[in-house]
Amino acid sequence: MLHDQLSYTLSAEYFTRFKFIQFRLEGQLDKPYRLLAAIVGFRATWWVGIYLGVVHGFTGLMQTSPHRMFVSISRGILLNLLTVLVTALLGLYIGYQLPQTGTGWSLPPGLTDPRDFIAVGSMHNFSYLGGAIGALVGAGYQVYYYYRQRYLLTRLA
Repeated sequence: MLHDQLSYTLSAEYFTRFKFIQFRLEGQLDKPYRLLAAIVGFRATWWVGIYLGVVHGFTGLMQTSPHRMFVSISRGILLNLLTVLVTALLGLYIGYQLPQTGTGWSLPPGLTDPRDFIAVGSMHNFSYLGGAIGALVGAGYQVYYYYRQRYLLTRLA
């Protein structure tokens, strides 16, 4: 939802000309557009929390104590979120380069600012990619954390 608030700031048209239609919110345009952007953000990503919970939760089960599980899952999720942030910003940067080279996207006619529309669309696409990559990075960290703790315990014994 926060992601979509930033996206809305960068390109309101991305929501008014695409996302509100995609999520069938045209009948609610009397509500504040920021609220509708938050609704889009929730509807578009509620399932991501389930996916990440399963990935990080199951990976965390390998830890040897509840404390280590909490630490590894927390750090794994943080790495996941940082990966999403970096890939989203990369997507935004690339999106601002795309109009110069052409995107092949079917854009709504009459856009006031197609460059911002494309950049935000690219940022959204990269964010999903970042979520998947971040899940692997976060889970990989948890595996590393487990083996590092195990190694330290054997050295101390």
